[in-house]
Amino acid sequence: LLESANPRANETNKRVNEIKEWCAGRRIPRHLRMAIREHTQYVLQKKSIFNEADLLSNMPTSIRMDIIQNSYSEWLRILERPFHDEDLALRM
Repeated sequence: LLESANPRANETNKRVNEIKEWCAGRRIPRHLRMAIREHTQYVLQKKSIFNEADLLSNMPTSIRMDIIQNSYSEWLRILERPFHDEDLALRM
């Protein structure tokens, strides 16, 4: 029950343990192990544990478009400038 309470922490711990084993098997020096571990934790903080494409593909189009627009509104505004005169369907 506790394992399913925080899937991000579980995935992070799993990956960090895999990295520790990989480093130990290759006799990586301590300073490099620490750098590898810190980098792995940084990358995992930026990455979603969910497959966004799968989640969105199973949603109705109207909900999918709302989610995309909400999640990427700033990026979409930047992209909209060069295509301002185009049909709305082409901008989404």
